[in-house]
Amino acid sequence: ETGAVDTGIGIDVEGGTVHNSNGASSTFDRVHVLGQAVGTDYWATGIKLNGISQANFNSVDIQGDNNGGLSSSHSIDLDLEATNGPTNDSFITNIVNSNFFGGLYGIKYGSYVQGIAITNANFTLNWNGIYAPASATGQSELAITNSQFDDTGDNILFDTNASSPQVMLTNNLFFLVAGTDGLHAKGTISYSTIIGSNCSTATGSLISAS
Repeated sequence: ETGAVDTGIGIDVEGGTVHNSNGASSTFDRVHVLGQAVGTDYWATGIKLNGISQANFNSVDIQGDNNGGLSSSHSIDLDLEATNGPTNDSFITNIVNSNFFGGLYGIKYGSYVQGIAITNANFTLNWNGIYAPASATGQSELAITNSQFDDTGDNILFDTNASSPQVMLTNNLFFLVAGTDGLHAKGTISYSTIIGSNCSTATGSLISAS
């Protein structure tokens, strides 16, 4: 427990400036990260992997400040940005049966993150379920299957003008509130596929590009 508001990182794994096998094949199994009380004390970041590859998440629940998924939310549930890329990218991250709830971002899909596979996950009451920052570059290969998004802002937002290729969405449910998108890409998402994904309201569009 944090004992304070927007403080610290629950689990922080740093891979250094050059890629090596440190942290490889790490597994987070049945891990629950939250603050002392929902919406009162919460981590600034639930779990952070920086330059760590071949990581597996199973039944991981990360809960943020839970203030209704407002843009004024602060916490990041799972931060995967590789700040030391391209000399140390983060690649191959598998996420199954997990929940990301009530943060500013459910997953921060930042620079030099490649090969994320997400299956049977829920992104609920975040501002953005999955977010690629405006400064992000070098990210690719995001596959999401059988997952549900019910966030307050855009469920998946590529805020970057850089290319985010190889995006695959299969059999996902997007709940949209007015003025939001299931997938909003400001840059290109070439070599990408969307199959069987459903929007539960008519107040937004599944894909928006600007």
